[in-house]
Amino acid sequence: MVRTVLVLAWLLPFPVFGGTAADLARAVRENSFDRDECYRVRDLTFLKEDIRVYLTDGYLIFSKPVAGRRMAAVFSADVEGGDGEVILLPPDRAERRSLAAFVDAPNLDEHIRAAVLLFTGDVYDQLKRQMADNPANRKAPEMGPVLDEQWSPVLRNLGTSYQVRLTLDLLAGPARADHLFAGMFRSNNLGNFDLVYDPDNLEQILAGQLTTRENRLFFDVWTSFPARSSRKKPTPQVHDPQMSDYRIDATVAPDLTLNAISRVKVRVTAASIAVAAFEIAREMSVTEVRVDGVAAEVLQAESTRLNLARGGNNLFLVAPVEPLHAGREYEFEFHHSGKVIHEAGERIYYVSSRGNWYPANGHRFSKYDLTFHFPRDLDLVSAGDTVEDRTEGDMRVVRRRISAPVRIVGFNLGDYLHAKLERGGYEVDVCANRKIESALQMRAPVMPPPMPPVVGLSRRRPDALEAGPPIEPHIPSPTENLQTLAGEVASAMEFMAARFGPPALPHLTVSPIPGTFGQGFPGLIYLSTLAYFKTIPGARVGGGNASSELFFQDVLQAHETAHQWWGNRVTPATYRDNWLMEALANYSALLYLEKRRGTRSMEIMLENYRDNLLAKNEVGQVVDSAGPIVLGTRLETSQEPRAWRTITYGKGSWIMQMLRGRMGDQKFLALLAEISKRYDRKDITTEEFRLLAAEFVPPKSDDPKLESFFEQWVYGTGIPTIKLSWSVKGAAPNVRLTGTVTQSGVDEDFTAAVPVEIAVSKGHTMTQWVRSANVPTTFTVALKAAPMKVTLDPHYGLLRK
Repeated sequence: MVRTVLVLAWLLPFPVFGGTAADLARAVRENSFDRDECYRVRDLTFLKEDIRVYLTDGYLIFSKPVAGRRMAAVFSADVEGGDGEVILLPPDRAERRSLAAFVDAPNLDEHIRAAVLLFTGDVYDQLKRQMADNPANRKAPEMGPVLDEQWSPVLRNLGTSYQVRLTLDLLAGPARADHLFAGMFRSNNLGNFDLVYDPDNLEQILAGQLTTRENRLFFDVWTSFPARSSRKKPTPQVHDPQMSDYRIDATVAPDLTLNAISRVKVRVTAASIAVAAFEIAREMSVTEVRVDGVAAEVLQAESTRLNLARGGNNLFLVAPVEPLHAGREYEFEFHHSGKVIHEAGERIYYVSSRGNWYPANGHRFSKYDLTFHFPRDLDLVSAGDTVEDRTEGDMRVVRRRISAPVRIVGFNLGDYLHAKLERGGYEVDVCANRKIESALQMRAPVMPPPMPPVVGLSRRRPDALEAGPPIEPHIPSPTENLQTLAGEVASAMEFMAARFGPPALPHLTVSPIPGTFGQGFPGLIYLSTLAYFKTIPGARVGGGNASSELFFQDVLQAHETAHQWWGNRVTPATYRDNWLMEALANYSALLYLEKRRGTRSMEIMLENYRDNLLAKNEVGQVVDSAGPIVLGTRLETSQEPRAWRTITYGKGSWIMQMLRGRMGDQKFLALLAEISKRYDRKDITTEEFRLLAAEFVPPKSDDPKLESFFEQWVYGTGIPTIKLSWSVKGAAPNVRLTGTVTQSGVDEDFTAAVPVEIAVSKGHTMTQWVRSANVPTTFTVALKAAPMKVTLDPHYGLLRK
């Protein structure tokens, strides 16, 4: 392709550079400040949607151009009377509460001492125009060398974190309708913090802070929401390019390196693009890409700050020789390799990047054809029907084709024993490590009251639990519980299929993974090795940890089985809706537990979840106060690392339990069946779930649209203390029961439906629902005889202290 000079790039529909994407990225991360572009400035204003930046009094220096554009600046208020200010006003109460948890105020209005600004839009032009209009602004050549020397290392550090994202804008040129702005600010009160506007994100505005806790790096998201223009004119988010029809050929080398070639159909729908962005696990390196057989340039570089904010995946770019035109389908061929398989002990293996080992751009339902080459003395399992299985020298080659579209595929590697069952038209294949004793010896943890495992696509593995004192647990043989576990998974699958319809795929493989967690992919479950033991290794005898026993014996495998429906057939629309998949999966497991072991077993788990929600951190705040459940993975912060798990799984299960109490068993199960039917292989939002659930609320409900319920339990925080007092007056048949419900321990506007059970005669009860408030609520019930008993919430119909 004929190339021209950089100054002409911006005159063309697509940029044509004199270098490569790697050259641009190198220029970004090696950039420095221009000593001739240093100014003493006053009263400059920069607005980017909801972000307002005021450079009141100080010095301003711009970076040297990259690809003809100045794309960075530093403001320093290090002068007498120097000052700057940033203002951000979240648009709703939930986001204001989230922000207040970090900055002690519902709105961000912070005076700053310094700011580093990265941008690919018209920020430079905006500021230069304002400077020309005010004679108080002047060049300050004496400060150029000082600021360059002080701030260029900072710029290079931040440029490294944003190099891929900045290069994406630079390569795309004027074809992009909007551009990135990222500001890193420093204040005396808050320290260093970030404000970002990224038009590629569904929620374009983000404020947060990079911080550490106990040697672990966090990016705490203070607030995140759609920009003002998107809120005024909401349009469906187009995730171009769109990918479908995966054909992956992967080889596991003797050193466990995974080398793969992924072929996939790629289509651009919105507008033609010069460069395409994809994601992959950080452990995987993309070495080559071809588009319709023609080599394309690949840019994959470490972008730590950006990747943390994106959830951990690595963003990489593909620049084909010619632009990708809207409406046309292309054949992409990705070559990628990396260490995503690890050995945890003697022939005990696990996959660390289970859902992002191949390139993707979002997760859509797609066809998959998978071929794996691996050492012949091992076994590799994945979703799909086997269409070929052969041996080539020391390698075994297995090809599987998945019978229905799925959003994601995983695999696992091991030296396995198998137990297979067919039941109800579905096949279950449970694998166990032959060296299961070695897996046990690696870790004999003391089990705390556990929470269910990570199922998100880009989550980290949970931290290892601390080892307990020396024990002598019963160690079953590798086959002792294998057939039993296969029967339990098949039974759970049959139970759920009878209520929710067919699972994502008719064949389900269960494979072990070291640790205390699991994940449920379509057709494949990763299950903690502890679930293979009926007596939990490491558990203290007489420890009274009934919920831990139930979790690993019953709930964990049922929870992951339930993800064949929730998360793999019905899918969340955004990260704010992912709680729904986990809550539905976990409550489905509790329904199975209730059927299998009785109501008291479910109550034990609910009590455990409640206790975890009410646990206090070092400053006396309960976990539930970390934020509403719809914040999703944003709940996992340096302030409260356990909040995401505790709230998503524990409070999510309680939300389902309370809805069941209001609807009754029959209508609640009908609701679950309708979700599976109406949203089969579709996304569902929290609001869509609310409206659908409202269709199953009993007539004459005081909350017919469930607006109050969702406001308190889904979009809000708080767990009330509820007390009941009552008295009876009159004689049969004219008896009047008068009761008072008192609420405390929550905000004044908190309200909940409180169930009061009245035993009117032997074997006959009635439930009176009472709406609580910040003042005592009195209710009366006319009876024909004095009640035998009046009980506050005997069936766990309300999450309360």
